[in-house]
Amino acid sequence: MKILLVYGNTYEFLSPPPVGISLLTQPLQNAGHTVHLLDFMKVKDTDAELTAALERHTPDLVGFSLRNIDSQKYPDTMDFIPDYARWVKIANRTAPTIIGGSAVMSMPEEMFEHVGATYGMAGQGDKTFPLFLEELKDRTSGFDTPGLMWREDGNIRCNQGLLDGYPDGGTIDWSMIDMKRYKKSYFNCCVITKTGCPHRCLFCDAGASFGSSWAPRKPEAILEDLRRDAREYRFNRLDYFFIDALFNEPLSWSKSLLI
Repeated sequence: MKILLVYGNTYEFLSPPPVGISLLTQPLQNAGHTVHLLDFMKVKDTDAELTAALERHTPDLVGFSLRNIDSQKYPDTMDFIPDYARWVKIANRTAPTIIGGSAVMSMPEEMFEHVGATYGMAGQGDKTFPLFLEELKDRTSGFDTPGLMWREDGNIRCNQGLLDGYPDGGTIDWSMIDMKRYKKSYFNCCVITKTGCPHRCLFCDAGASFGSSWAPRKPEAILEDLRRDAREYRFNRLDYFFIDALFNEPLSWSKSLLI
């Protein structure tokens, strides 16, 4: 299957490289799919870029990774959802669409209903996206893929999402990302250290979006990611941002990583 993955983040403030999509590419390619990537960061005419990519690649499925709901900047708040709905509408003319990413995980069914994609995925797509494609190939009725959303008989169906942490095996692949777009950001690269959070603070959606318990990666695996990035991509270890809702808990794990 030919898949076009679109990273939909256009907001440059504190903009990280697309780590979610970079975790997807290897599992999809290993499953025999052809993957193309379109990154909207620093793109001036996103509609034109998307239309050109659709014509160039003629995908069988278009996946959108959506990071932000809004800019969280008051009072001049930027709402990104109208852009998402417009892009999905453009892509729907060519192929079925699926949305995922942290913006979808924050409020899955509401985003799915509003944006108008064919499918949605709430949870960790690196594990579930290949499963979904296998089901899609032989589908006769509903889906069992964790976190998948679809429409059936006029209703939205939603499976429980998978939120059990990211792998220690180093499946992230930066080779499809133009890292020059992120060189003058607050940080130039990022690494996942831990996901989930058991606290239920009213101002934060980390627990709802990434799991209500800690899912820490092994410190050795995180260090190996940094070594590999330096070896294969020439990344500077001083430019990293740790993807972690609350780095200093649990304290024993934080100390083991820093030491």
